[in-house]
Amino acid sequence: MKILLKAKVGDEFQDLIVSPYKRGLARLTIGEFSFICKIADLKSALTSVEEYLKANAEKKSTRAYKVGDVVDLLPVRGDKGRVLARAPDGRVVLFSKDTQPEEGKPVKALIVVAKPTYYIARPVGEHDER
Repeated sequence: MKILLKAKVGDEFQDLIVSPYKRGLARLTIGEFSFICKIADLKSALTSVEEYLKANAEKKSTRAYKVGDVVDLLPVRGDKGRVLARAPDGRVVLFSKDTQPEEGKPVKALIVVAKPTYYIARPVGEHDER
């Protein structure tokens, strides 16, 4: 069973899908983002999604990075133990193996490779920015 909700954000509507995941858990999917929460916490999760959508309503979700762009990223640990991030256009941002940033800590990064399905970035310090 899936429940489809329409959330008005700014002048447009976003599809929000709520579906059962496991006992006591639900999966929330909006656009390319999906996360799991306790059913008991569904109301606060929906509030968080609403706040996120309002905060990001003016940002273009299809903004593609170019080689040489210095961008802000939030690194997370991937399935295979590698640190990665997600670009606004949905592509994965990989970090070179010798420059793995700390996960969960926002970092500025220089895009060094831009491919149709992914980016490769190198974390930069304040003195390295262009």
